[in-house]
Amino acid sequence: MSENANTLGLGLVRQPKAVLFGPGQPRQLANIVKGVSEEVLVVTDERMAASPAFAEIISRLETAGIRISLRERALSDLPRGSIEEVISQFGPRLAQKAPIGAIVGIGGGSCLDLAKIVSVVM
Repeated sequence: MSENANTLGLGLVRQPKAVLFGPGQPRQLANIVKGVSEEVLVVTDERMAASPAFAEIISRLETAGIRISLRERALSDLPRGSIEEVISQFGPRLAQKAPIGAIVGIGGGSCLDLAKIVSVVM
């Protein structure tokens, strides 16, 4: 058995490089993303996608010259079908690492979880 064999049956998920939260933090997102990629997959839910705050975030990303692919249908409890839809829709582009070079989850826990799962799968 190899020295690195997983005999405990545990998994490891590396957390995102950055989690922004608190008053005013969404204004920083475009600066962070611009340093990582020219195109980003934004994952959120319908409620958040319809909000003025979300529109402002998207506007700031676009003003920074970042191209946006949007998945605005994150569902509570992350049904497997929802995950499969995102992988099917964006997977080929994510797997090639071009042009989508970053995944950003905006909103509550399900939005962030879906963004993390898509990142791990891809």
